[in-house]
Amino acid sequence: MKYKEICERYSMEMNLLQDIVSSGLLDGTKDFTDVEIQKLSKIMSLFHAGLHLQEIKSILRFEKNSDSKGEYLVSILGILNLNRKEQLGWMHQYQQQIDRLDYMINDYASQLKETTKGGK
Repeated sequence: MKYKEICERYSMEMNLLQDIVSSGLLDGTKDFTDVEIQKLSKIMSLFHAGLHLQEIKSILRFEKNSDSKGEYLVSILGILNLNRKEQLGWMHQYQQQIDRLDYMINDYASQLKETTKGGK
């Protein structure tokens, strides 16, 4: 499969695919093999889960270089759990911002309601 076909299949920008190739996660040949396409599928799953290319590279390196399956699974779980904790932190921060916005919306809506009551 060629670059353009890969981008269309995975609904991804060309520059993301180029970043994946330049980071060494995939071979940069003009045609991608079935093995590379399977690898790309895993890369994109991890990427869409919020992992950065460097973290994905670490996960794939653990899978390839670890002596035991248990060893690399522990390492991968560590990366995934750390990323999850980071994502939850962001989610908590966004929820606080939404709560503050809701408070301000309600406050201003109440003020508007009082203003329109008094103006009648």
